[in-house]
Amino acid sequence: MTTRRLLWVTIRRWYVVLLGLALTVGVCLAVRSAASTVYWSRTVVTVLQPHENPLHNEDSSLVGLASSLVIRANGGPVTTKTSSSETTLYGEGVIDGSRVRLRDVGSQWTSSIPDPVIYVEAVGPSEQVVADRVDAMVDALRTDLDTIQTDLAVDHRSLAFLQVTPERPTVTPVSGDRTRAVAASALLGLVLTAIALAFVDRRWPVPDRARAGAQSA
Repeated sequence: MTTRRLLWVTIRRWYVVLLGLALTVGVCLAVRSAASTVYWSRTVVTVLQPHENPLHNEDSSLVGLASSLVIRANGGPVTTKTSSSETTLYGEGVIDGSRVRLRDVGSQWTSSIPDPVIYVEAVGPSEQVVADRVDAMVDALRTDLDTIQTDLAVDHRSLAFLQVTPERPTVTPVSGDRTRAVAASALLGLVLTAIALAFVDRRWPVPDRARAGAQSA
């Protein structure tokens, strides 16, 4: 179909174009309202001890303490284990939630926790929601640490503490883009409108003016 023919058919079949554009606008509005962006953030919490080198750890006591904090945070031992502790919530299909877990360098079937490192992670529908969840989980870990050490009557000179890195983690969008979704819907709507226009013209052809004039003559 030539450009001239397409223009002529578009004018003659204006109702097809109008219907296609109306449906396209409707779909774009629906996609815009339904499309949601998922935000994600994670910070690393390390249990340290008062020492000339706070990263120095002669035994597994801090790992045990970190494990206790994670169990208290989750309300019990976590039975589900992924193949890597570096996996993310959104990568596992969770788009709204939070998680506290130890950094486990073992495989999916074995555990290896050499250091008292805890991952605090959250996903949610907005940056503020995610930031608030991470802050709340870190505050809860600090409270639990104080409670455990108070219950055990730990000397104040030997109190363990938490190092949070970064203290204010960055919240980043990980999925969903309304602009792209709307643009893709609009492009698809225009293509389908053009296809419908071509189908109608082929099914019920309309002669152009030049051909109609020649036939009349």
